[in-house]
Amino acid sequence: VDRCTAETKAQIVCLGAGFDTAFWRLGEDAAVEYYEVDVKAVVAAKAAVIAKTPALRQALGSEATVDESGVSSPRYSLAACDLREIGLVADRLATAGLKMDR
Repeated sequence: VDRCTAETKAQIVCLGAGFDTAFWRLGEDAAVEYYEVDVKAVVAAKAAVIAKTPALRQALGSEATVDESGVSSPRYSLAACDLREIGLVADRLATAGLKMDR
């Protein structure tokens, strides 16, 4: 992550993310695209915390959308998926913007 720039962003995928806070600890200047996947109940609870916490919403930027189904922003994505369904996990990550060829 330290060697990445705006042109060569790191892609970080966190499966079974739970209430991990690594994205926010990296800081707003980190050159990363961060993707989290977890079960629906966890995603809904985490998205609710993000929605009601101004500092977290602000860190996502004005383009972010947050609802019970997850979070979408240029730097951070939180999506619900059963991790046992590998094909669906890959589809959700691709839909969120993960570039599988990097």
